[in-house]
Amino acid sequence: MSDSNTPKGTPETEPSSRKKFIRETIEEKKPSKKKWLRRVLLLVVLAVAFGWIAALTFVLSEPRLKEMFAGEETEEAIQISRDSPEAETTAEAGSAESSESSTEANEEVLKETVEELVEGYLSTRESDEEEAAYTELVSDMATSLRRSMVTVTSLQASEDIFQQEYVRSQETFGLILTESSTRMLILTETYLVRDTETALVTLGNSSEYSASLVGLDETTGLAVIGISLDDMSEGDLSYVEPVTLGNSYICQAGDTVVALGNPMGYVPSVAWGIISYINTSQQGIDMNFQLIQTDIAGSSEATGILVNLDGEVVGWITQDYSSDDTGNMLAAMSISDIKGYIERISNGESMACLGVQVQVVTASLAEERQLPQGLYISSCVSGGAAYEAGLQNGDILVEIGEETITTLSGLQDTLAEYEPGDTVTVTVMRSSRNGYVEQDFQVKLGER
Repeated sequence: MSDSNTPKGTPETEPSSRKKFIRETIEEKKPSKKKWLRRVLLLVVLAVAFGWIAALTFVLSEPRLKEMFAGEETEEAIQISRDSPEAETTAEAGSAESSESSTEANEEVLKETVEELVEGYLSTRESDEEEAAYTELVSDMATSLRRSMVTVTSLQASEDIFQQEYVRSQETFGLILTESSTRMLILTETYLVRDTETALVTLGNSSEYSASLVGLDETTGLAVIGISLDDMSEGDLSYVEPVTLGNSYICQAGDTVVALGNPMGYVPSVAWGIISYINTSQQGIDMNFQLIQTDIAGSSEATGILVNLDGEVVGWITQDYSSDDTGNMLAAMSISDIKGYIERISNGESMACLGVQVQVVTASLAEERQLPQGLYISSCVSGGAAYEAGLQNGDILVEIGEETITTLSGLQDTLAEYEPGDTVTVTVMRSSRNGYVEQDFQVKLGER
């Protein structure tokens, strides 16, 4: 009978003799060496199988992947070989020194020979046979270069006075430069393609293609457009032939040249004549170049190229620098002086612009006239980067950033290191009552 004092529902005290619950520890049985060996072999077999499957998958899918991502391939940069005017001058000077003694010894003989050659040239030059020979040569050259020349047409939407929409078209000359990995590149005029996304290109065999803008340079008026190679037929790809850019530094007054493209104001047209003279220090913006003046009468709006008798391009026709007293005689920028600009716009690279016209103050000139050595600023382009920063005509440019500037090539190479919109420190020597003093200007570079 239970104790009456024990609360209802309270369990009775367990006997002390009751045993505790038995606790077990279960240990995992270690695998045998045979099982480990089987696992390792299975892993090796699976790894080898996976490798073979991956390799087979890559081999089968590679052509398809190349086809899918061909359009994303990085295009190689276009490179154009440069010419050196200094090398030509040095070679001519060395030749003159080596032949000085022989020239003096045979002066009379040489004089007679020259007179005979001049008389013979003049007599044949005025003959009908000579005229016919030159005409045939020019005709053959124009025919052979037809594969390198194109007509570029700009199509722009406009409105007449009655607000009726119509398409306005303009034509100019284009020159096939080279073929990149994705495009056929064509050199043409900036004014025609500056405000249009696409242009129509007509090849010499009358095939037509749409071209897009690659790059342009407002200061030289040059632009490059490109036709996608995927759009061109195999026949047209084999038909076109990139032109050869010659060395215009070896051109001389009296050389015969052929004007092709748009020399007479319409495309295509052709004319020929001789180089009348070469202005070796024509000033441009941030550059000087040789201006080739000819005796070829052309249009006041002429464009195109000058070609030597070897079929090489030696000049890009422009009337922007012609003087009033030469009338409509064609003039051209030396092709050797603008190869660097052509290369950069062919690669779609923007070019920084300081906006100055300069003359080189050489070491001898600096010593003779007591001037600092550098680049004498003859003109700051109104609204240009230098003008806005406070540079003036008469300043002598001596440094940009940390680069000392004493030559035009040094100026161009230094500007090539910057992008339009960059701010650089430009150091000039400015004339004062106490002589030339150094001044620094912060210049925000423009775009060519």
